[in-house]
Amino acid sequence: MTKKESKEIYHLLFENTKKEIFQNFYQKKGILPADIHWISLKVLERKIEGYPVLGIQGYKGKNLKFKVLAVFLLKKYLQEINKIAKDLGLEILKIVHPLEDFSWLEDEKKKNAVFLDIGGEISQIALLKEGKLLKIEEIEGGGEDFT
Repeated sequence: MTKKESKEIYHLLFENTKKEIFQNFYQKKGILPADIHWISLKVLERKIEGYPVLGIQGYKGKNLKFKVLAVFLLKKYLQEINKIAKDLGLEILKIVHPLEDFSWLEDEKKKNAVFLDIGGEISQIALLKEGKLLKIEEIEGGGEDFT
């Protein structure tokens, strides 16, 4: 696969990922694409013909499989965060999700973990195995249901 083909595949992958998320959020919550602010899209895993690869350039194969971590928030929340930061005289350098980078897991014993993020209406469970994000699942329900 050439550099140009690789770039086109990643572009298509990210556009399709966004489209799938837009459709899912619209169907479940009525949230429009214009209401979402993308923080990052990161490929966590690549497989060609079932074999894990570090990158797709230079490989041949028709069966490509990707695992993508999409980090985003509603624009109204971003506006609120920016207002709070401005009121406090702070500058936001970067917004990240804890699951984007596992460098903070220095201790070998912590490479396998379960993370639970209880939100207001939706909670998330993330499974980390041997330092790699294995799975993220969402659960309908959160703090508003039991506080």
